[in-house]
Amino acid sequence: MAREDVQTNLRLPADLKDLLQEAAAKSGRSLSAEVAFRLSNSFKLDNASDLIEANARHVEANMERVTEGLEEIRRMKAELEKSIEAAKHFFDKEG
Repeated sequence: MAREDVQTNLRLPADLKDLLQEAAAKSGRSLSAEVAFRLSNSFKLDNASDLIEANARHVEANMERVTEGLEEIRRMKAELEKSIEAAKHFFDKEG
């Protein structure tokens, strides 16, 4: 960590400290660097989660528009089929 970083005391459950020390050893970071790395990443995940939620709302809104569009297409298809049937009966009578 850089010298301008502030020092703080932090109480942790012993098992959490053990997990952090194991992770620090695996990653080649100091315990302090591991804690800082994981905290920093948790904020990045929060931001990513916010983006995912916003995208999910956008997708839902688009799905509603698509559903409405499909319903309109089905109504138009039914009307067209009625018109075709009417035309068939008209030409059958004429023929």
